[in-house]
Amino acid sequence: MRKEYPFELELTPKEVNIGMHWLTLRIRNIGPVIVKHLEVAAHSLDTAGLYIYGTGEYIQELKPDEEAFRDFQVLANATTEVFGSISGLRDNERQRFWIETPPVEITVGDEAAKLESLFALTEPYTTMGKVIKVEAKVKGLKDSKNLDLIFKAEDSSGESKSLGKIEIKQLDAGQEARFTTEVTPSKTGIYTIHAYLHHHWRRIGHKLDTIYVEK
Repeated sequence: MRKEYPFELELTPKEVNIGMHWLTLRIRNIGPVIVKHLEVAAHSLDTAGLYIYGTGEYIQELKPDEEAFRDFQVLANATTEVFGSISGLRDNERQRFWIETPPVEITVGDEAAKLESLFALTEPYTTMGKVIKVEAKVKGLKDSKNLDLIFKAEDSSGESKSLGKIEIKQLDAGQEARFTTEVTPSKTGIYTIHAYLHHHWRRIGHKLDTIYVEK
């Protein structure tokens, strides 16, 4: 359950199998005034892992302490994070407000491992030609083999470059392991670093981080 004033929100279920499902967003008005003309949407942080159909839902109004439920059909392939957005009008106000909820992780299937984090180990800004270390943390959810961790970098022009592939031959249940690679930016602008975790043929995790590069 999350609170993003003036709403209390809850997205369920948190665990689904691979395939088509419905996610339900419960919205309760915890503010003191009526909110009207609400446009409600759900957004996936990884559309390949979990795709959300449609463009959103509409709520005419919510009185104080009143709640509503809106359903979103999804195609689930891999664990990812989903967040909600709501825009609308407070009673007697003409200017619209907009809020976004913190991301909620939706676990998809009985997965062997989890890509927990990805970090570029640098200051907020770096310079061209400086080597940057990138670290990913993977946790075993059960004893597993044949995991692959793939790193890629995308520069400000959209050009993508492989940063290597790590074969994780064995990871025990509950075991955490850290893996690193390096990137040397050759252009200014924003670099997006991606890490993809695969189990056999199936992608089961994706994380990203950004690097801001100056001359």
